[in-house]
Amino acid sequence: MDNSLTLLAKGAIAPLADSKEAAFQQDIINALAAQGWLVGTAAGYNPTTALYTEDLLAYVQTAWGDRWQKLCKSHPSDPASVLIQKTVRALEKTGTLDVLRHGYKLPGVKVELCSFKPDHAMNPDIQARYQANRLRIVPEVSYSPHARKGPDSTNNYNPRLDLVLFVNGIPTATLELKSDFKQPIENAKRQYCHDRPTKAPFTRKAELLLTFKRGALVHFAVSQQDVAMTTKLAGKDTFFLPYYTKAELADVSDPQIIYDLQGKLDAIYHWQEVEAFALAFFNPKAANAKLKYYCQPAVHRFKQCYNLAKTNRRQALEQKRAAQGNSNRLKQADHELKAAGEQIDQLDLFKKNLQSFVRLYEFLSQIVDYEDPELEQLCVYAKHLHPLLRRDRPAHQPPGRRDGPGQQPHPRPGDARPVSQTGGRYGARRHDRPRKAVPGSAG
Repeated sequence: MDNSLTLLAKGAIAPLADSKEAAFQQDIINALAAQGWLVGTAAGYNPTTALYTEDLLAYVQTAWGDRWQKLCKSHPSDPASVLIQKTVRALEKTGTLDVLRHGYKLPGVKVELCSFKPDHAMNPDIQARYQANRLRIVPEVSYSPHARKGPDSTNNYNPRLDLVLFVNGIPTATLELKSDFKQPIENAKRQYCHDRPTKAPFTRKAELLLTFKRGALVHFAVSQQDVAMTTKLAGKDTFFLPYYTKAELADVSDPQIIYDLQGKLDAIYHWQEVEAFALAFFNPKAANAKLKYYCQPAVHRFKQCYNLAKTNRRQALEQKRAAQGNSNRLKQADHELKAAGEQIDQLDLFKKNLQSFVRLYEFLSQIVDYEDPELEQLCVYAKHLHPLLRRDRPAHQPPGRRDGPGQQPHPRPGDARPVSQTGGRYGARRHDRPRKAVPGSAG
C-alpha cells in the first residue's frame, strides 16, 4: 500500500487521456489495479458498518481457515454476521489502526484482520497469509448511512467520496481528486473541511468512515502535481500536511558496504547460532528467554576475550613496574601492554561495527532489495546481541568452575568451536563466507 500511495504522491501515473477529473480518477484506479489491487463498486460498501463486507469475510476464510471453522462451530447459525458485528465493535472500541495491527479476541478464537509482509520466506504459512490480503480501491462511494433526499436540493444529503481504499474490507484511506486543469488542490481541502462532516447535519450521528480512529486512517487531497493529507477531519479546523517531502542522500552509498561490515563481524559468533536465533525470532510462539539463550555463546566468547585482554594488560603493567632499570624487560612489557590495548580496542570496534551493521542494513534495505535472507537474519541477531555485550560485568560461569587465562571456555549449547587466543580479527577464529553481489549493482 505504501508503494502505491508513493506512486500517487510522485505523480508517477499514466498520462491523462484528457483534463477531466474522471480521467484522472481512472488513471489512479488503473495504476493500483496494475499492482494487484482489486477494483470494487460502491454497492459492495456497507455504510452502516463502514466495511467492504465481501473482502472481510474472504480474507478471514482464506488466511485463517482453521479459525474460521472454529467460529462456524461456535456460531453455526450465522458466523458471517457474528464476525461483522464483532469487528464493528472492535473498531469502535480500539480503532482501525489497532484492529489492523493486533486484531481482537473472541472466546476461543483470535481474529487477525491483516497480515504484514514477512521479513523472510522461511515460513510458508506466514507467506500464504500475506498473499491472502485483499487490497481494494472503490470509486464514487456514497458513504453515509444517514443520507436523505429532502423536498428540495437544499435539504438533500448524500455525500460521496471520489475514492476509498480498503485493506481486507476495512477502510484505510479516502481521496478527493482535483484536476490541475480545472481546479486547484485547495478545492479538495475545502471540500473535506466543509462538505464532508464527521456527523450528519440533520441527525448529528457519526459518519463512521470519517470518524477519527474508528474510520479511515488518512484522508488525501490529490491533484496531478501534489498530494496533501490529514489524519483527522475537524471541519474548518482540519489541518493538512504535504504527503511527501523530497529526500536525498547526502553521499552516494555503495550497497555492497553492508557485506564489508558483515565480513568484519563473523569472528565472535558462529553462523549456526545466527540461524537458530532467527528461527526462534521469527516464530511467534518462541519465548524471549529463547532468544537470549541463542545469544549467550557469543556473549561468553566476547567477555572471555575481553577479560583475557584485561588480564594481559594488568600483567603487562605489573611487569613494567617490576622492570624499572632493565631496558629489555621494559621494552617487552611495553610491547605486551600495547598488544593488550589493541585487543581491547578491537573488541570495542566489534561492538561498534555490530551496531553500525544494524543501522546501515535497516536503512539500506528500504532502498535496495538485497534478496539475501542471511542479512536479515544477522540484523535481528545483532540487534539483540549488542546490548548483551556489557564489558563491565563478567560472564556467567557455573558454580565451582572458573575459566582462567589460557583455559578454554565452559561448553555451551551451540558453542561449536573454541575461542582462539591469537587468531582472528577480535581474538577469535573467523570463518569467512564469500561476499555476495547485490542484485543490480556493479561488481
